[in-house]
Amino acid sequence: MRAVQRTINILELLATAPTGVRLTEICRQAGLDGSTALRYLKALAKLGYAVVVPGGGLPVYQLGPRVGRLGGVADHSLLQRAARPGMEALSAACGEDVNLGTMDAGRAVCLETQETSHLLEVNIASGLRMAPHASSIGKAMLAFLPHGKREAILRAGELERFTPNTIVDADELRRELEETRRRGYSVDREEISPGVVCIGAPLFNAQGQVVASLSITVPTQRISLDELERRQAGALLETCEAISRALGCPTYPPAELETSPTDGTDAE
Repeated sequence: MRAVQRTINILELLATAPTGVRLTEICRQAGLDGSTALRYLKALAKLGYAVVVPGGGLPVYQLGPRVGRLGGVADHSLLQRAARPGMEALSAACGEDVNLGTMDAGRAVCLETQETSHLLEVNIASGLRMAPHASSIGKAMLAFLPHGKREAILRAGELERFTPNTIVDADELRRELEETRRRGYSVDREEISPGVVCIGAPLFNAQGQVVASLSITVPTQRISLDELERRQAGALLETCEAISRALGCPTYPPAELETSPTDGTDAE
């Protein structure tokens, strides 16, 4: 029990200092001698829960990447619980599949799908990773990311073409994302899969940050994109607003949202 408490104490110390903590400070605050603290830090570093950052003087310790992975699991679980009632209601009302997705390492990821009983349906499995520039889930989030983060994703590599409709020119995609911000939702014009169209809208947390998106996905054999937008865009936006409020976002979209640079610097 003592070892667990010491481990948690060290992790909490590292969590309060994003620029890192020196060994002497860890010893002082955790009440440990140097050799004991170092033993715990080495074990955490080996498991990926801490990292050593060398500097000009003594090294400092920071949280490692596996801590973020644990936090992401918890965040996703809370997000799914908050979104599920709205997803179920929207799917029942529109009679189409509704998907919840987020961004991970520059890719759009489907977290959950509320499916219908149509014989002709689109199967988007949980865990499916998609190019953000070609999916409504990804474009709905890209459009509302801070400028710097959005540009980092757009510049990470060549935009891959999946169908003749995929946008592969970065400037054209930027114009598409600007239009997405204007109307509040994104569209997928058979850009990632032939015969499949989607509309997507963002979800915001209590800090006004875009954290996920919902999409409605349909096969073009049953409904056109124009008809999907006309019939369901309003309901999608209302659902996303309700979920965002459940996540603590006071206004939808956040009034103070900064999505493009205004002074020559990136908005982060």
